[in-house]
Amino acid sequence: MKQAVRTAWVFGFLLLFLASCTPPAQPPSAPTGFTATNTASGISLSWNAVPGATGYTLQRKTASAAYADLPGAANLSGTTYTDTGLSPSTTYTYRIAAKNAAGSSPYVESAPVVTPAALQTPNPPNNFRSTAVSSSSVSLAWDPPSPNTATGYTLERKTGSGAYAQIATPTGSPYTDTGLSPSTAYTYRLKAVNAAGSSNGVTVDINTGVAAPGAPGGFSASVVTGTSTVVTLTWTPPSAGGPVQSYTLERSTDGGSSYLTLSTGLPASATTYADLSANALAAPRSALYRLTAVGAGGPGAPVTASAGGIPGLCNPAGPDIPTAATTGCFGAPFQWPLVATFGGLQPDGTFLAWYSTDPSGSGVFKNYLDYNQHKSSYAVVWNPAKGRTIDFDPNNGTPAGARPGSAFARVDNNRTDLFCAGQVIGPDGRFYVAGGNLGNFGDWYPGGWQTNIYDWRTQSWSAGPNMKGDPQYPYTPQAPGTSSVYPNAALYNLTSLDPNGQLTLNGGYNVGGRWYPSVITLSSGKLLINGGLGYFGNPYQNDGVTSWYTGVGNSGGDGLPKTKTPPYGDNVIPEVWDTTTNTLTQLTGARMDTLFSYDHYYPWMFQDPYNPNQAFMAGGETTAGYLNVTGTGYWTDVMSNALAYRHYGSAAMYQPGKILLVGGGGLPNDTPPKPSRKDATVLTLSPGNTVSVQPTANDMIAGRTHTDATLLPNGQVWVNGGNTDGANWSTANAVYTSEMWDPTTLAFTPMATATQPRIYHATATLMQDGTVLTVGGGGDGTTGCGATDAHGVPTAGLTCGINQFNAEIYYPPYLFKPDGSLAPRPTLLSLTSPSGTDGYGHPRVRAGDSLTLTTDRPAGNIARVTFLKLGSTTHAFNMGQNFNELTISSPSGNTLRVSAPGNYNVAPPGYYFLFVLDADGVPSVAQIVQMSR
Repeated sequence: MKQAVRTAWVFGFLLLFLASCTPPAQPPSAPTGFTATNTASGISLSWNAVPGATGYTLQRKTASAAYADLPGAANLSGTTYTDTGLSPSTTYTYRIAAKNAAGSSPYVESAPVVTPAALQTPNPPNNFRSTAVSSSSVSLAWDPPSPNTATGYTLERKTGSGAYAQIATPTGSPYTDTGLSPSTAYTYRLKAVNAAGSSNGVTVDINTGVAAPGAPGGFSASVVTGTSTVVTLTWTPPSAGGPVQSYTLERSTDGGSSYLTLSTGLPASATTYADLSANALAAPRSALYRLTAVGAGGPGAPVTASAGGIPGLCNPAGPDIPTAATTGCFGAPFQWPLVATFGGLQPDGTFLAWYSTDPSGSGVFKNYLDYNQHKSSYAVVWNPAKGRTIDFDPNNGTPAGARPGSAFARVDNNRTDLFCAGQVIGPDGRFYVAGGNLGNFGDWYPGGWQTNIYDWRTQSWSAGPNMKGDPQYPYTPQAPGTSSVYPNAALYNLTSLDPNGQLTLNGGYNVGGRWYPSVITLSSGKLLINGGLGYFGNPYQNDGVTSWYTGVGNSGGDGLPKTKTPPYGDNVIPEVWDTTTNTLTQLTGARMDTLFSYDHYYPWMFQDPYNPNQAFMAGGETTAGYLNVTGTGYWTDVMSNALAYRHYGSAAMYQPGKILLVGGGGLPNDTPPKPSRKDATVLTLSPGNTVSVQPTANDMIAGRTHTDATLLPNGQVWVNGGNTDGANWSTANAVYTSEMWDPTTLAFTPMATATQPRIYHATATLMQDGTVLTVGGGGDGTTGCGATDAHGVPTAGLTCGINQFNAEIYYPPYLFKPDGSLAPRPTLLSLTSPSGTDGYGHPRVRAGDSLTLTTDRPAGNIARVTFLKLGSTTHAFNMGQNFNELTISSPSGNTLRVSAPGNYNVAPPGYYFLFVLDADGVPSVAQIVQMSR
């Protein structure tokens, strides 16, 4: 017995001892495989089971807020959970920990998840139409809204002027309505519906007693490649049948087995249509078009026309390029008749361009001050609607020299060498040009004193007023012929050019040359001329030290005053050009040499959006400030040394009061040139002359000098060309890859890569179809580069040394679907303004006008309307472009209203593009309108 007791005691002791040696319980390890996924009912969370865990703690946060326990999810036992009742368009992040009696594991965090946007009512259906009408029935068809968020449709009908009554809730197209009365007018209204509600209605009228229209006549298709390839379709109205209400146009790429609807909203008055999406067709790149006249009696008999040999945009002979949807693309380079250094788009859609006295600049550097060597300019007008053929008489510098079929015509100026002039398209659509070139002496390029005007309506030039010189430095010439060095110098023979003595002042000649001036349009409709090199003082100022241009020295052989004091050879007095009286007024109270540092190489001037009497100078020097143009003018709120030096960079006012400054390099005489800048800056102007300065979100992919910054219809800024070393006459370090800058994110994104260098003397200009023309570059006058054949085509071909006798068209991403094929574009069918027209087919718009627009889309599918001034570009600065967003109101059917800009500060008088953009951001071809006071 004692032994048994002893044994039991020992056994119990051993149990207690072993129990005391058991390790304490541990918290579980962290869960693995934790995911968060959007589902129809909420965000679904899942994770892998953790051994030893008795439960899980789940927490949630939004954006930068702190984590908090999910209600009801503090003690989960399973491995899944669905979080419901979430806010739309919100970022949620989750974390989870496993737990047991001993504690909790570390938290594991999910990737952020963004909930879908709140469901919106759908856009209206597209292309609602009747496809057949009889005495007792009508067949109706439509396309889904874009984007298609509809779950069904409601169809209503009314008789005559009665009330609508719902007759069906179809789930899709088509639908046939039967039991109608003969000889009766009906209107059908269709709405798209989903859980959020219904869209606006779209309507179609029919009449069971009216005959369908007959077939259109003379239907034909022609292919023309200008900025892009356009298949132009033309026809005549039906000669029989009932009245036409509209036309339906379709396109087939399989010989007629199936058709894509291009438009159902073409008005009864239409007799032409431009198919801009034909470039996207796959090989063999041919199309069959079908046109049907539609009336109250239904559709008539269709007619067809075919087009073949349609080139692609990005790849003329091959398939689409998928990356075009994200980077855009460049078309193949094509021949140009000159190095297009100066240019801009005119109200008739043509492009005016010039360089100097010849196509490549061989005469640019001839004979300092010899006017006989600098009294003409070789200029051309390109009409993209006619294609790309160059065929004109090289010995005839007038439009009459253009042969049939030529897309280019010569429009030479016969009084001024317009090399290094400044230019802008004025309020009346004419090209206003200030200054020019009188050759060079060493490194000094004196500017011409003349102004010139090109009229797009008559294709001819006329003289503007002569610019004035500095009253503090009047020029007294030597007697004609007394200079043994330059006996034909223009300044010695001004009497023959000025028989009325308009240039004289205090016994001297008050003429003020400008070489590299800027010209902009003010809110008044007058033009501001500022900057440029004159020829009454030779030195220049480099970092505050007066220096002489090479070869000038102190010699007086040209009869010009030699001072080492301001104005250092610059024309320092701004002038205002009244285009209605064709007169100039000097702003003698706004001398530029009163500033510490200023840039006379095409200064970046902009109309102040907050003060009608002010312009703002944004660089490219380190100084910025406001120029008041009232009276004799004055500068105010000047910011000295506030900005980076951006010589030959670019600037664009991308929204009223917001200016993007990009690239640029060192001083023009730096040897070796300073590297180009790759950074960019945003200036924001505010009322009261305050200016904020901030960097962009990132730098460009490379430094760029001689670059262009072009405003696009969607408000983004496209930057192209330039070089990384700041050199003028070189392609060695050219930048071929372009970039897009987004004003919302302030970030640059690389875009497509060009095949040709766009360097010094290149330009980029937005065209009417939303593409960008990039052209020119070089122009060093290399011997032989300017030669042409009997048709005016440069014999050197596309390039000659650094000289670029070619153009490339950039096609932005907004023109493409995600797969790289061309997106269908909305068509602006009409624009009605209470201010009438300009007399040349362009609507006239005044500040605050309410404009009525009709498109080929339901109004609900038009997301934006934008307003951009026609551009005129040279030397990396577009002096004309301007951007405004217009407010949309009163959408109904295919019609909507927009308000014109409310004042001329944000939209100075002149000609503008008006684009409509659909819900996918695809722009129409623009309507060109005149903004008039």
